[in-house]
Amino acid sequence: MYNVSRNSDECQRVHKDLQKHKTLVIIKSNAKFFTILILLGIARFISVKQLDYQEHVTEYGVHWNFFFTLALCKLLATCILFLSNRPFLFSLIILVFHELILYFGLQDWVFSDTPRTSLITANREGITSCLGYVSLYLYAAYVKTELSDHTKSKINIVLKLACLSVIQWMALYFLNNDLPVSRTLANSSYCIYLSSVFTSIICLMYFIEVLFQDKDKKLLFQVPLIILAINDNGLIYFLTANLLTGAVNLSCRTLFVSSSFSIVILNVYMVLTLFLVVYLKKVGLKI
Repeated sequence: MYNVSRNSDECQRVHKDLQKHKTLVIIKSNAKFFTILILLGIARFISVKQLDYQEHVTEYGVHWNFFFTLALCKLLATCILFLSNRPFLFSLIILVFHELILYFGLQDWVFSDTPRTSLITANREGITSCLGYVSLYLYAAYVKTELSDHTKSKINIVLKLACLSVIQWMALYFLNNDLPVSRTLANSSYCIYLSSVFTSIICLMYFIEVLFQDKDKKLLFQVPLIILAINDNGLIYFLTANLLTGAVNLSCRTLFVSSSFSIVILNVYMVLTLFLVVYLKKVGLKI
């Protein structure tokens, strides 16, 4: 499974503010993005099968991949945000509901030896985890609205994020004893873990901005170019990273590569992915 922080991450496109766009524009925009993700999912499935690329069926299933998860996540989250402007509440509701259905049998079914004779049973891991990612998506949308709320002071926002972060880490500590983190299920522990890391980093960066930014003294917090570039072309960055990962896996036996050569590969990988998005940023191209 791809790192969720790339969405974000990994495909990390935060939902557009529905109150600032016409309904038709929103539908067209989201339909376009949804279609692109579905096509990418199909393309990845075909290429993996044609190239006989290594894959673990227990990660997403036989036909499923993270592009399909992102597409379904985008569709469900858009519908929810279209009907309500309370992403945090729905994020919690979906997270609790997801954990309950996992507890009352869904988890056992996912990890069982049930024959993969239909599309649903063949892709039970990928389908089951979708609700967890929808919860994460809605939580990210909530954080975005908090950071964009100009009616609140920055200190209050920092304190709110800090409190959220502490609560999440405490919840994770207690939950992990009975509900170990499962990336396959995207269960509550996994979602809270990712939310904790995300909130903590956002809180720290926002605190630094509040601490050092002084408009009167013309001391402004500058977002690093690399972060701006990735934000502008997150999907291209995600695709490039995965294509390069595939190229490396096909060209060499990664388990037997020496440590020194691994460092070379990682640095070349990093330079190529960042160069592309920074170049696109420089020429003003946003895909």
